[in-house]
Amino acid sequence: MSQLHGTVCVFVGPTLPAQAVTDALPDAIVLPPAAQGDVYRAARERPRALAVVDGYFERVPSVWHKEILWALHEGIPVYGASSMGALRAAELRAFGMVGVGWIFEQFAAGTLTDDDEVAVAHTEQALGYRAASEAMVNIRRTLQAAAGAGIIGGYDADILAALAKRRFYPERSWPALLGEASERGLADSAAALRAWLPHGRVDQKRQDALALMDLLRTSPPEPVSVPWAFQHTLWWDDLVRSAGPAPATGDHGALTMHLILEELLLEPEEFTDAYRGALIRALTSAEAERCALRPDVAAVREYANDLCAALGLTDQAAFDAWLVHNHLDLDGFNAMVRTDAAAALVATRAGADVLAHLPDQLRVTGRFGRLAARAEDKQRTLATAGLENPSAEAAEGGTRELYREWFDRHGLPVPSHVDRWAKTAGHRDEDAFRRMLAREAVYRSLKENA
Repeated sequence: MSQLHGTVCVFVGPTLPAQAVTDALPDAIVLPPAAQGDVYRAARERPRALAVVDGYFERVPSVWHKEILWALHEGIPVYGASSMGALRAAELRAFGMVGVGWIFEQFAAGTLTDDDEVAVAHTEQALGYRAASEAMVNIRRTLQAAAGAGIIGGYDADILAALAKRRFYPERSWPALLGEASERGLADSAAALRAWLPHGRVDQKRQDALALMDLLRTSPPEPVSVPWAFQHTLWWDDLVRSAGPAPATGDHGALTMHLILEELLLEPEEFTDAYRGALIRALTSAEAERCALRPDVAAVREYANDLCAALGLTDQAAFDAWLVHNHLDLDGFNAMVRTDAAAALVATRAGADVLAHLPDQLRVTGRFGRLAARAEDKQRTLATAGLENPSAEAAEGGTRELYREWFDRHGLPVPSHVDRWAKTAGHRDEDAFRRMLAREAVYRSLKENA
């Protein structure tokens, strides 16, 4: 069962530290800022409630209204506050999403309308999602408080708010704003604010997020029932098909994957290979789902064992370190293995169809001619020696040595079940794999002694 099942899941980043969430809700699961698909993937694991505080705005697709509606339709209460959560709650309040806090109220009333009111630039999770700019709503509330306390006049507060609003959201900061104010003849107000800000600054986003945590603590969420029907669309089906495992609670997120993709794109050949591999995974996974192919527990366990052996994960410490290095938790690993084991069933069933397309694939990648020339030379050499179908015993060392030499040459351990491995690697069975190795070994020996 997923670790998200039956929990309160909170999507949060720069607005509130994870520790503040778990201080208020010790059993809550803290997830990275929500991107498109994250709410659906989490809801699929049947949490007790979902709370969206932070979400991505610009560099990756934002959390989609439809996935929140799906969660609500499935009976999972969804809350929002402070940032992306406040925006979506204002937009979906009529459908049952619960909004909390001053920012939500302003969006719901139409007083605030722009996404950039709550957007901030921030660091990645490894650096604590530290905000690198000031949210416009915080600037507004701080200026209102300063004017109310007589620190600056109301007219100057309005001018400063307008100056801040004109800036692109990653460029909003108090030093930049006060510097511009001084240049525009508001030096006195800027100086007064500069002295007052250390104890007077208002962090409205944090206040609203804490209000949401308090609500979840004092009024434990209950399943919801909505009076409307969820409408399936082609776009929704695309999201469902493309959704992977539930968002992990570790240090990765949509933006991190975006940056990894940027690194991959710097190596065109590596990207092409990775993309083709990912395409195959996507298509075989979809086909497994379409055909309702479900590997049994033994097959999944065997696949996991072979994968760990191939990766050199020979003990628990190595496995745990690999999970951390690859930004996975145990649930994510198990989901990946189940998907790949099902895809292996598809590959076995589709073998003949795939082989029919193989020649053209080799031609467009420039490998057909080289392989054809070597195949002809091998067949001619073996036929001349009367060894067209040599047995494993004809090769030095027999079957065991054939296996050891081949897997060593390719940097792989000998799998625990060679027959199962051979079928997933394109061979009809283990005997066909063994005959291939024998033909190759004898061919090399003949060429070397020619």
